[in-house]
Amino acid sequence: KQWYQRRVAITAGGGSFLIFVLTRVLGAEVSYGQTLGVIGYSVIPLIFAVTLLPLISFIPLLNLAVKIIGVVWASYSAGSLLVDQELGQKKILLMYPTFLLYVYFFSLSTGV
Repeated sequence: KQWYQRRVAITAGGGSFLIFVLTRVLGAEVSYGQTLGVIGYSVIPLIFAVTLLPLISFIPLLNLAVKIIGVVWASYSAGSLLVDQELGQKKILLMYPTFLLYVYFFSLSTGV
């Protein structure tokens, strides 16, 4: 169990660092602390989705829709918070790796 927690912490820190580097390369002025805060704050839609899943587990299509909406919502909110208005056209370049990080987080919490 301790190894699992260490792996999650390394993935969260490393994934956030990669998002930080990508954000800086795209031209946004953010610090690593801001990136960690945004990544952590944007996990909230995933928490809502994971909480809702046991209630709708008997409807597979709705279950899948809640998973997809949760991950897309989290990715969009993180991309919107990290990229300012002047870099808005580059938001999709930041949302894709953030989406992959949140898919990994979601798969850890649901056991998939």
